[in-house]
Amino acid sequence: MLYRNIGIRNGCIVGFENGTDPEGSGTLIEAIHARWNANDGIIVAGGGTVRLSSANQNGFYGIYISGGGIAERNTAIDNENGMGVFSGGSVVGNVLSNNLYGLLASDAVYGSNSLLNNTNDFYDGGGNVSQNNNNCNGHVC
Repeated sequence: MLYRNIGIRNGCIVGFENGTDPEGSGTLIEAIHARWNANDGIIVAGGGTVRLSSANQNGFYGIYISGGGIAERNTAIDNENGMGVFSGGSVVGNVLSNNLYGLLASDAVYGSNSLLNNTNDFYDGGGNVSQNNNNCNGHVC
């Protein structure tokens, strides 16, 4: 069953397969700290929003956005991949640090993000729109 307009706020999600993975549209994830989850820390698909949250030391993606989802003002540190944004998603004002890949994007919009000390700051899967104001270790990217 798919649900609509789920809100997940103010908490810690530690040690699961996936930290948050609500199926449905209109999800809001706010002020969540996802850590030590086996796969992804925070997942939002179908037009949801992740804001003011953190994802640290998760096995694959710290934060995964797709289907028109939005990630704003989050941090993703020490994950395999800091943040993935796909299929119409947008990421704005996030800090992605000490990941294998900071940001992986395909058919997405990204801007005002800080990518610091990642092995690879950015992977471009094509079809992206950059607002040209991202910071990769002190350089515009």
